[in-house]
Amino acid sequence: SEYASVRMHSYVAGVIATRHLIEQGHRRIVHVAGPRTRNEAVERERGYRDAMAEAGLEPRVLDGALDWDAEAGRAAATRVDPSSFSGVVAANDEIALGFMSAVARAGRFAPTDYSIVGVDDMPEAAYFWPPLTTVKLDFHRLGREAFRLLRHMIDTGEPVGHVDLEPELVLRESTGAPAQI
Repeated sequence: SEYASVRMHSYVAGVIATRHLIEQGHRRIVHVAGPRTRNEAVERERGYRDAMAEAGLEPRVLDGALDWDAEAGRAAATRVDPSSFSGVVAANDEIALGFMSAVARAGRFAPTDYSIVGVDDMPEAAYFWPPLTTVKLDFHRLGREAFRLLRHMIDTGEPVGHVDLEPELVLRESTGAPAQI
């Protein structure tokens, strides 16, 4: 290929986040989707759906996000019964923040009442209350890899192909085993 690209693997991020909750024992897991106009949101939802299917669980998607912001998470939380889920996969950390805030107003808190996982590992995620378990997308590494590929093409004139960077789970206090009913 004459084109080079570097991308984060959003599909894998959705799988990792969902599998983490399943491994913790959660079975009623909702996905708070990102904006449908963004490929990353579509891929994260696809990863969630595939991980749920692999575990024999029924997916439930809360969509309608217009942006990647806390308001989208807050709005999604107002459309779901807080007792109808034990786990949440948010399309990104900001959506998770808005969701957690709205659910807290209803008197339910992570990780005692439900668990939540975000995606991105934005710097502030470690300072949410509780600190957010998230799937890290290393944007600094993305920039370095893109520069490395560009530099190689400039230096050699050779095409370099494509690089997919794999995300990784960052465990914090927002997840745990489901509450016993």
